[in-house]
Amino acid sequence: MNRQNTILLALSLASATLAGTAHAQAHRYTLTAGPAHAAFNVSSSDLSGPPGTTPPGARMSVDDLSTLGIEATLHLTDRWSASLAFGAPPKAHFRGEGVAAPLGRIGSARAWFPAVLASYRFNAIGAVQPYVGAGINYTFYTGVKVGDNYTAAFGGSSSSGKVKAAFGPVVKLGALLPLSDGWVINAGWARYGIRSKASVTTQTPGFGPITRQATVDVDPDVFSLLIGRSF
Repeated sequence: MNRQNTILLALSLASATLAGTAHAQAHRYTLTAGPAHAAFNVSSSDLSGPPGTTPPGARMSVDDLSTLGIEATLHLTDRWSASLAFGAPPKAHFRGEGVAAPLGRIGSARAWFPAVLASYRFNAIGAVQPYVGAGINYTFYTGVKVGDNYTAAFGGSSSSGKVKAAFGPVVKLGALLPLSDGWVINAGWARYGIRSKASVTTQTPGFGPITRQATVDVDPDVFSLLIGRSF
């Protein structure tokens, strides 16, 4: 299934969830927070620029990272819920790959990837309540910085970078463990589909600004262990 069809499926699931609210129980909210770790599955195109300015085989990667995850959930029925998942924006570090691997880290940015999901909760297994969800993430970056090592590698005096924002699908498997007094543990694994287009413009003496671009699929696996309360 391609990325567009996956997004359409997620939207259909969300629509079905909202349609079921006619039979919903009294609204009940859950707010949880805790550590989340993103392990990136990166696929990058070669960095490209004007003819003769960029060696073939120069690619980009992203280092794995950890942050504070937060999830706000509205329970629509006994089975269905809608959630907003977000977190403290971590600093993502970009790294050279391929022929650019010797450069190491070549830049950084704050990564924001909030997501909206519709989830279905299965019958409890003992005290554990497993669930599955799907939805849409919106990923964007702020504070993009380009390392001096990148600039020097291309004979420039300075560089600035941009990473284009994008929508993508997200799927999640998780389990809830209710505790006493409304407390709950929410453990989950989610796969985000994130495709970004990065561009770096380098001021190059004798040539002026030269812009190089690459398309990067980062598609992180996000593991989270959250705790919070229902009310």
